[in-house]
Amino acid sequence: MKAISTPETHDAPRPPVNPYPGSCLRILLVDDEELIRIALSRFLQSHGHSPVTANDGQEALGIAHRENFDLVISDVRMPRMNGLEFYHGMLELDREYRHRFIFMTGDLISNDLITRVRETPRPCLEKPFHFSQVLQLIPKEKPDPAGPRVKVRPITGTRSL
Repeated sequence: MKAISTPETHDAPRPPVNPYPGSCLRILLVDDEELIRIALSRFLQSHGHSPVTANDGQEALGIAHRENFDLVISDVRMPRMNGLEFYHGMLELDREYRHRFIFMTGDLISNDLITRVRETPRPCLEKPFHFSQVLQLIPKEKPDPAGPRVKVRPITGTRSL
């Protein structure tokens, strides 16, 4: 008679707890470098977010025509459509993306494209960067789909006609 052995059970490693429950963001991650896409996507998932990846700006714009995103993280230098062209394409879809965009670049040489990216009101991470730097730029809560709140000042006096 053969003895039956049972595999040892180990506690599976637990993913980090999302410090902002209910703030799972849908993030469009765009980079032509596969290793960066995979690593950053896994990192974002481990922090409770839902990334969707694209190889370049043209592919990402096609995805954005079908889906909405809370945040976009895009490389600057990519084939077919660079990050700045992609950014402007996203603004044509929805002007609110101007508040939901993070650039990243490994091209540290100052040239016209990098200068124009730095002139946008959006942050630009220089590669190589620590993933913790990305977390610092990610909003703590989902953007309001109705857009930014406008404070209305109360009327203090009355006026007769």
